[in-house]
Amino acid sequence: SYITPGSERYGKKSQANKHKRTIELPAEPVGIYLAGDPHVDNEGCDWGKLFEHVQIVQSTRGVLAACVGDMQDHWVGRLARCYADSSAKASDGWRLSEWYLSSMQWIALVGGNHDSWASTHGLDPYDWLTKKCGVMCYAADEIRLTLRWKNEPDLEPIIWVLRHDFSGRSWFHPTHGPHKEATLDGKAHLLTAGHIHQWGELTTEQRHGRCTTALRVRGYKKNDNYARQKGFSEQEHGEAALIVIDPWVDGPQRITTFWDVRKGCDYLKFLRREIDGEE
Repeated sequence: SYITPGSERYGKKSQANKHKRTIELPAEPVGIYLAGDPHVDNEGCDWGKLFEHVQIVQSTRGVLAACVGDMQDHWVGRLARCYADSSAKASDGWRLSEWYLSSMQWIALVGGNHDSWASTHGLDPYDWLTKKCGVMCYAADEIRLTLRWKNEPDLEPIIWVLRHDFSGRSWFHPTHGPHKEATLDGKAHLLTAGHIHQWGELTTEQRHGRCTTALRVRGYKKNDNYARQKGFSEQEHGEAALIVIDPWVDGPQRITTFWDVRKGCDYLKFLRREIDGEE
């Protein structure tokens, strides 16, 4: 295990503080595998790519996993008829989700609009599942994570806002919502989202002097009937991203995004070669 989750993840205090969390990491380069909407029980889920990414992360030291939500379809109401066209049952979705959340060391998961359909009468099954699988941070809507560095109080922490989506949309660029929030927030370094099944990145230096990265991952759902019905374009890339954070670097290279998970892990291995005893 790269890091050990704190006991506060499981206590009563976590109910009040689950949206604002602080995690201590070793003061060394770390990778974050950021998964877009998986929809693991959907016929269009690209399981070949998803499983490939899991294997790459499993074989790379210093990588933590996170997801922007919509783990499953959770069809409800009139949409429940969609299960008739699927080879996966609703129960299969829970088994696949448990496997996925147990396959890597997860730092954070936020719920999506599809995931919210699984909750009823104040009961959120993902709260139970993430505890069972050892996910360090979970919230149904937003997590504001502060990543601090062990034994290095002078190193600036990374403030990361993880949501399924941010308010604001523009056809000019898919990161308009998280980028707008980065501009208004004034404190966050990294803002990540999913939801609209498009991908993009915008890294810039804000007027307040902070370098920010706004990121939207596409997700693994392809062959989307809904997108075809509505005339939305379907992208081929951006299912997930590998975000490399080097706490010892200042400026825009402190956070580096790779849209090829394997190349991102290769870069992380290069940065960690002395730490991990590799040539």
